Amino acid sequence: GTVSVQVIGLRNDRGVLKAALFNSASAWAADKANTGNGAVQRQDVPISSGTAKVTFSGLPYGTYALKAFHDEDRSGKFYTGMFGIPKVEVAFSNNVPMKQGPSSFAKASFTVNQPYTTLVLRAQRM
Repeated sequence: GTVSVQVIGLRNDRGVLKAALFNSASAWAADKANTGNGAVQRQDVPISSGTAKVTFSGLPYGTYALKAFHDEDRSGKFYTGMFGIPKVEVAFSNNVPMKQGPSSFAKASFTVNQPYTTLVLRAQRM
């Protein structure tokens, strides 16, 4: 299958959106630095008019979860402040809010069981 993702509401067009697609809770949880390590696929995509579009192709049907962040300075680093609160905009599949830390795989997961799946996610900042 193919998953087409649109992340809207980014505050500017600087840098890139770093997006990572996971197919297991263990890989999701192990990616504490949000670098996409352990992801099935990951991509860096440009931002235009506060929107980034990314497509993941060739996916076996199954359960996935996506996390992304706005890398304004193209450093590849996920900047956090006190108590690990992100200093960058983030997005999770299912638009799971970041109330008390990052989303869990279970809350962010969705099923790919058809040729095309489309997600529209809103960028959020703490």
